[in-house]
Amino acid sequence: RVPSRLLSRPRVFQRLDRGLERPLTILAAPAGFGKTTSLCAWLQHTLTPAAWVSLDAGDNDPIQFWTYALTALESAHPGVATTPLAMLQLPHPPPLATVLRTLINAIAALADDVVLVLDDYHLIDAPAIHESVALLLAHPPPQLHLYLACRSEPPLPLARLRAYDQVNEIRADDLRFQPDEVGAWLVDVVGLHLSAEDVASLAKRTDGWAAGLQLAALSLQGHPDPSRFIASFGGSHRYVLTYLGEEVLAAQPPEVQSFLVRTAILERLCGSLCDALTGQRDGQAMLARLEQAGLFLIRLDDDGRWYRYDHLFRDLLRHRLHEERSAEIPDLHRRAARWLEGAGLIAEAAEHLLAIPDMEEAARLIEQSVRAMLVRNESSAVLSLIGRLPEEAIATRPRLCLSHAGALLSSGRLDDAERWIAHAERSLAAASDEKHPAPLDPAWRDLAGEVASLKAAVAAMRADAATAIQYARIALETLPEQDVFSRASAFLTLGLAYDVNGDLHAANDALTEASRLSVAADNLPMATLALRLRAYLLISQGRLQQAADLLHQVIHVSEARGGALAALAGGAYSGLAMILYERNDLVGARLAAEKAVALGQQWANPEDEVDGLVRLMLVHQAEGQTAAAIEAGRRVEHLIRSSTTFPWTRALAAAAGALLALRQGRRDDAERWARERELSTEEIASDSTSLSQSFERIVYARVLIAQQRLAEVAELVGHLQRQAETEARIGNLVGILALQALVWQAQGESAKALDTLEHALELAMSEGYVRVFVDEGAPMRALLARLREKLPKGSVLRRYVDTLLAAFDRTGAVPPLAVGRPRLIEPLSAREREVLLLLARGRSNQEIARELVVAVSTVKTHVHNLYAKLQAADRLEAVMRARELGLLD
Repeated sequence: RVPSRLLSRPRVFQRLDRGLERPLTILAAPAGFGKTTSLCAWLQHTLTPAAWVSLDAGDNDPIQFWTYALTALESAHPGVATTPLAMLQLPHPPPLATVLRTLINAIAALADDVVLVLDDYHLIDAPAIHESVALLLAHPPPQLHLYLACRSEPPLPLARLRAYDQVNEIRADDLRFQPDEVGAWLVDVVGLHLSAEDVASLAKRTDGWAAGLQLAALSLQGHPDPSRFIASFGGSHRYVLTYLGEEVLAAQPPEVQSFLVRTAILERLCGSLCDALTGQRDGQAMLARLEQAGLFLIRLDDDGRWYRYDHLFRDLLRHRLHEERSAEIPDLHRRAARWLEGAGLIAEAAEHLLAIPDMEEAARLIEQSVRAMLVRNESSAVLSLIGRLPEEAIATRPRLCLSHAGALLSSGRLDDAERWIAHAERSLAAASDEKHPAPLDPAWRDLAGEVASLKAAVAAMRADAATAIQYARIALETLPEQDVFSRASAFLTLGLAYDVNGDLHAANDALTEASRLSVAADNLPMATLALRLRAYLLISQGRLQQAADLLHQVIHVSEARGGALAALAGGAYSGLAMILYERNDLVGARLAAEKAVALGQQWANPEDEVDGLVRLMLVHQAEGQTAAAIEAGRRVEHLIRSSTTFPWTRALAAAAGALLALRQGRRDDAERWARERELSTEEIASDSTSLSQSFERIVYARVLIAQQRLAEVAELVGHLQRQAETEARIGNLVGILALQALVWQAQGESAKALDTLEHALELAMSEGYVRVFVDEGAPMRALLARLREKLPKGSVLRRYVDTLLAAFDRTGAVPPLAVGRPRLIEPLSAREREVLLLLARGRSNQEIARELVVAVSTVKTHVHNLYAKLQAADRLEAVMRARELGLLD
């Protein structure tokens, strides 16, 4: 907050102005040199909008630090930090580097300068924060100007910045008050009229030190002999602080002194919190009184609710507290902790308990509050707080052990999480030995259920399906019905494991229950994840339309909620791209894949980005855009190398790369993938045929076909067929049968080839499969043509074969479209409604344009403009528009 009375200092302002030409300005000077006040005065003088963060020692958590900084930026420049802030609030925040790159891009799009002030930056000692600030300064947009106020030179790459003239440095000598400034300040701000000799003497004795001047001015007010006081004033800064502190405090009424000293333990103050410490009811009035008196109180908000003491003054007050009231300190910390706990400020409350130190009470507080903190994505704060407890204080509390394990698990530290789960188990076992009825105790059973749930989650992350199922079942048998959050997680784990094991019915039931419980717990991320996983089950079962409906639900709900929750649509768009591609809607598939990629980039989710790029890579190849397909593949390889992704994502990317290599005639690359995977036919055939596994194995089979190892591929495909039939994975089975038909044909078994292909078509026809056949190229086209001659004329299956044969001719004919929302102009004309209907039904834009030329040949300009609109349109949006207009049922 800008102080009400300030001295204009043009000399300092000019030095600060230079910062608007450079990315970094450092105000580095000892305490009390007026760094904060100079910045406030300059901002008021220049009318520059600024984002301001006042730091303290509790801000050394990177997530918390950047949450504050981004919130300040969002307040000063609405919209610039919306996406980065939402990224930090995700259940698993992306690396800070990704968040900051998003911020840099947003700032670069602004027209105005962005000033970010980090006050008291010397209190930051976390290397991760210094590294993130250095990253921000590595490639700063010209609009960004960072101002750091600190007591010493910050640990940043200043040598490089100086070499490129990118840092503006302001030191203590630049901030010292000159004699003329001292005189002006005393008159204009303090209201003291001293002789020129006294002003010069005071300037000399304080050496231009702003804090010394302020403390001297407080003592001078009402002093009977200012000249004698100034003559006796001197000494080092520490001694001056002590002397004037005594002078200032001694001049205050006893009740003010008591208030100041007792509240000195607080990092920030508000009226009711001060009342809790002093036992009085005038806290807010006292803070207003102190602010008016200029007693080193800094307002932190415009409402005048939260304040903090100047650090120097606070240090003096704490020194006095230890000297005069040391016996009260533990009780003051306990009072503060109780108030803060009641206000929901758990981390601050725990800090006071740790300061006493009362480790048992701190452990209790953290133990009771950690789940709520984890739900709010405060795992870093949880780990920081628990890390300050001695291990013995944690190990004897099974719930705290599990809380620690949960925080570690959310941070991806699986080995550490397992260690603390084992601690919890030992603690529970000890309780059971000491108290035989313990297993019947509901609290004991709840903890045992949480142990099992966490073990299931760890196993799922390690892709150990059998263990995950075992512990998830134990968790669900043990956890109480009212613990919907934990039960939803267990059901989700169970659904994933059942899918891998081939029990699709059980997997669907488990995921349905996970979704229901997640909604009951208001846990939208888990609910949408469960829906998305159910959609992938449906794709595996060949129920493409039902899967598409579920994915549209996920997209609608996610985008309707907005913010960070919009990121949940990324995986759904990727699944939708898979369905649209299979139905040969290459435009729609490309648009959906590009949206998945864009969301993955925006929210730093490499899983969605890789998955979307894999779909995009195959779409480009189907369109005949070989170079674009190769470029998408390169992007996938870069992401896999540079990001942390799940094993199944890496496997999908590698298999898709091998498939692309086969389709482009790069057999050596595909064979290299097969050798690196070291997958024997026995190993592959022994596994489940889940959607992702089936894709990998069919690609492997195609490599065998390319190598003319027909006996091996026949055995492999036969095994895959039996597994898919056993597990009722009709979607997988269609592709397996198509491949099997080609193998029969290559082996000279034409009758078997035609029968197998006919069976595949019967399974595929109702859901509109196209690409699974067309992607097999000329051999499949020839086989379909032979089968067509066998089929009765006018039969449904023959018409389906005609559709597939026509699709071979249209492959690659669709021009690329840009991602974006439809730009159709209201009200829609009759012709535009016709075009929208054609678009929604899957006709290519070229076909639509040709029909329009015929229909309205006399209005070619209108046709050209409408075609331009279609090039900017989104196929998925067009479908929804058509439905809204009643064009589609």
